[in-house]
Amino acid sequence: MLEQAIAAAGPRARESLETMCEVAQQFAAWLGLRPSIHEALEYVFARWDGLGLPPVSGEQIPMSIRLLHVAKDASLFLSAAGPERACAVLEERSGAAYEPRLAELAVANLELMLGEIDESRMWDYALAIEPSPPVWLHGDAIEKGFATIAAITGLKTPWLCEHCTAVAELAEAAAWRANLDEESVTLVRRAALAHDVGRVGVPNAIWEKPAALAFGEWERVRLHAHFTERAFAQSPALAQIGRVAGAHHERLDGSGYHRGVRAPEIDQVARILAAADCYVAMREARPHRPALDAAAAEAELLRDASEGRLDPDAVAAVLDAAGHRAQRRARELPAGLTHASSRCCSRSSTATPTRRSRWPRHLGEDRRTPRPAHLREGRCAQPRGRHPLGLRAGARARPIGHTPDVPSPGRAGYSPRHRHRTAAPSIR
Repeated sequence: MLEQAIAAAGPRARESLETMCEVAQQFAAWLGLRPSIHEALEYVFARWDGLGLPPVSGEQIPMSIRLLHVAKDASLFLSAAGPERACAVLEERSGAAYEPRLAELAVANLELMLGEIDESRMWDYALAIEPSPPVWLHGDAIEKGFATIAAITGLKTPWLCEHCTAVAELAEAAAWRANLDEESVTLVRRAALAHDVGRVGVPNAIWEKPAALAFGEWERVRLHAHFTERAFAQSPALAQIGRVAGAHHERLDGSGYHRGVRAPEIDQVARILAAADCYVAMREARPHRPALDAAAAEAELLRDASEGRLDPDAVAAVLDAAGHRAQRRARELPAGLTHASSRCCSRSSTATPTRRSRWPRHLGEDRRTPRPAHLREGRCAQPRGRHPLGLRAGARARPIGHTPDVPSPGRAGYSPRHRHRTAAPSIR
């Protein structure tokens, strides 16, 4: 059996490396990067001596990739073992993995290059050396860019596959139902697509742990929202999206994370995103528990609203968008208007079709078409067609949604009903 496994390891490794290159090329295409970048990504695992993948050698490998090989390993060993070990590795692999001339230049100038690096200015430095003309994203290209971020996040672990996209669909539909303006709807959609990118900075051993998390592991989990916010903080154009995305675990009573702010500091778009993320996560399975059914997820979301953690209006909009007939808070009506007449006006102004239809729009399509009217007809967020990476194959294998996450530390017999009785945050 061991011999068979070893014999099969080569083809499997080759297939895995080829898949990674194909995925990187697909991301480059979505982001509108230059054809030269798209083509170079095929050679990420090539070697100067021809023993890599694909089996090319020497100057057949693009210069950008030859530089990448040297820089990547130098950075890795600098972090792991310091400059001396980094130089030793570059010298050992010169002529094999690396072009000798580049390896020699790196070793000779490593100390000088380290002295010139100012990490606090790295963002500005990277923008300054970008080849001309710069690549700008406009309109639908921006939507494709955020869809790419969602897809990258979904590749972190199989348990996250489609999560960000599902949250974005639900949050956007809820935002229209909450009568937010188009700019706010766009903000909540993009923030939802990016809200979990910070998970990439937390080890898979934590996300895939089938048991209670230790204290230190919970602290790492709480950081993922901070990582999400900081990922966009360097860009003035993206900072607001990062702030909303990073607030998806905040709660009105201050029990959330990563800032632990209370209701006055959480705006409506962040409240809708938080409710949508909760619902979607409850409807998805996690390593430590199965997915909740629709009724149980609705009950949990309404409980969060009634106990002051989630905004009742945001919860109502999310449940409406998900196809629930949620009980809403009683509201004061204008003078002379009864509850019966209010419901009548509501039915006449917003006709809800008796049969739910699929939502065919793709995130990358032109949003100048009259989408708000389509959503205000009362249709519910539905899964779309096949994702370019195969992440979304027709109807979902399981419904969109969320579940209470990893049990609190040291709590045996944990159940969804008790998850709010502990100070430990829930992991989405």
